[in-house]
Amino acid sequence: MKYHSLTIRPNNIYVQESMENDTIIKSVSLTPCVEKDSIRSSLIATIDGQQTTICNLLTNKMESKILNIPVKQGVRIELRTEGVNEMDILFLEMDPHEVNTNEEETVYRTIQVPGNASHTVDEISARILNVSIAYTEEVVDGTSKVFMKSNGETTLLAELEIGRKECEVVDVLADAQMELVVEGPHAIDFLIVEGSKGGLLEDASCEVEDEQDTEDAQESTPQEEKNEEMIGGIVPETCQKGERKRKCPEETEEPEETQPQEEKKVKLSEAKKKESEEKVEETEIETQSMNIPQENAVVSDIKTISDGIGKIVGKKSFITAEYTVSSGENKKESFSEVVLVRRMADHAHLRYFSDVVKGAREGAVFKAEIKAADAHTEVVLNVGKIRTGQ
Repeated sequence: MKYHSLTIRPNNIYVQESMENDTIIKSVSLTPCVEKDSIRSSLIATIDGQQTTICNLLTNKMESKILNIPVKQGVRIELRTEGVNEMDILFLEMDPHEVNTNEEETVYRTIQVPGNASHTVDEISARILNVSIAYTEEVVDGTSKVFMKSNGETTLLAELEIGRKECEVVDVLADAQMELVVEGPHAIDFLIVEGSKGGLLEDASCEVEDEQDTEDAQESTPQEEKNEEMIGGIVPETCQKGERKRKCPEETEEPEETQPQEEKKVKLSEAKKKESEEKVEETEIETQSMNIPQENAVVSDIKTISDGIGKIVGKKSFITAEYTVSSGENKKESFSEVVLVRRMADHAHLRYFSDVVKGAREGAVFKAEIKAADAHTEVVLNVGKIRTGQ
């Protein structure tokens, strides 16, 4: 496998007459230098003569996007941008021996469904790779929901909103006739692959799933269970049922231990005392840097600055959280700590991001604005590496 990068400038078109090898379009992002007043930059692809909007990037809100779109060997592809900003595109070229060649012919198809309309796809084997609000010169505000109806079931593929989230990688396989439905004012572009059930498509579509599965396997290891006990306090495993609610009153009685009972009690008392002091100190630091009373704080907005390009974060993942807290008095403090994602809801600052971090990727950046009657605070979180062996 080999990685390649490409920068597309405005009013320029990248053309590959025939892909030499099976390739995955991994991600797209704005270059570091962007026009000050720019709002939206669109990536437009023409695959085997069919044009579709791949994604719309939003300055200061969503400047990068993970794609994982497979492009088969021999396919002709054109890539261009709409807007005033340059775009960086990352490709992963597969080695021929890494791809299953005994597969059916792959046919790319693009469909544009107008707002508040539907379209029926008769192909019995099709994979929806990507959905995006179609590029238009006139932008209509509002939200559009995209549904797929198949086998009597209705599935919400994406909820797209102008200026916030205008594209989504869905990667859904339909094995029967399906109906694509748009509820909202926007025309939606669909990128669909027909007639292929394996090879590169599975390599691309399963990559995110493999990362999640690997992480799930790590989450269930005894070491991780031990880590959770360390974060929650020194609590015997036999005293727990589901989430930890209280400490067992008989936690010091372990007759099987060979360690003297009195010595063990002393160590346990010291550990509790140290843990209590650390918690008090942490609370004081967080209280000092947070001038808004928690009961009066209102989260006015949470923005995604960057999607990140690393592994997917699970609810039991330990991550390095680097965050800054800025108050209205031009006071700015920075923090860095390792946290358990599912316990972020109890954190003084990181609780605002507890719903968006799970499912995000390493390197993602989020910003929360918290307002109260007499104060305004801004918290910016940088999701660092997933930590193991805590």
